[in-house]
Amino acid sequence: MIDGPNMYAYVRNNPITFVDPWGWCKKTGWWPRWLNLIVPGYRNYGGPSRSGPLLPEDLLDAAFQRHDIGYREGNLDFADLQLLNDLSNLPPDPRNWGEGVNPIYARLYRKSAFIIFATRQTIRQGTKELERLEYLAV
Repeated sequence: MIDGPNMYAYVRNNPITFVDPWGWCKKTGWWPRWLNLIVPGYRNYGGPSRSGPLLPEDLLDAAFQRHDIGYREGNLDFADLQLLNDLSNLPPDPRNWGEGVNPIYARLYRKSAFIIFATRQTIRQGTKELERLEYLAV
């Protein structure tokens, strides 16, 4: 341990994807539980602590459902990239996503989700590049 102990070993050297708030075991999720109180949800699958088991109510909700399934299967990067792709390919008018969609809220929620997941993907890719550079430097 030339540089000291590995401060991220408890989360498999991936503090962006995994958390271990109590020091017992790593788990997927970068989302602190208290944010559940202030971040709104979107239908059955959008937002923190929402993952069914109901059917998705519209196209945006279906995109969030696919994302949740990918996360449960451990395909974190793919799930985020698939969600970004799904968000980009939704019809421009939210009223075409399904019945009962509030177009203003839906458009804002899609834009916010895109920013959050694009930022997270950028951070994750930057972390991977730093790990690669550290490996090459050894």
